Amino acid sequence: MDNVDLIEELVTRCNQYEVKIITLRDTIVHKSRELVSSIRKFRELDRLAKELDESISVTKSRSTKEMEETINVADQTTQGIADRLNLIRTRIRDKSERLKQHQQLLTTLKIQVELEKRSSNIPAIFRMVLGVFTLIMISVSALAVKRWVINI
Repeated sequence: MDNVDLIEELVTRCNQYEVKIITLRDTIVHKSRELVSSIRKFRELDRLAKELDESISVTKSRSTKEMEETINVADQTTQGIADRLNLIRTRIRDKSERLKQHQQLLTTLKIQVELEKRSSNIPAIFRMVLGVFTLIMISVSALAVKRWVINI
């Protein structure tokens, strides 16, 4: 019996080990499936990361181009404004020169008007004096004629 007990114990242990092996195999199968699932997820994440990286690269490139275009447009606009400012400065200088010339002409005209006023006052006074002198001469002539007529 001793051998039979030993065989039974061996069979029991074999059954226990078989159950453990089956459990371990099931665990390995389960873990393998989880591992395969994780690998698939990692591959998907890797693919998404590559797409995201490519998208970021494209967006960065596009943003860089847009910024360069904006800077170029801003530079052209600034250059245009600077050119217009130079033109405006030139026009202001020209207008200023014309204004100075007109002011000089106006000053000259004012002086001429003053001279004309003064010269027109002199003939008026001269005319008045001449008129008075003429009246005196006529009066004197009339008196002389009267005396002459009386003396005749």
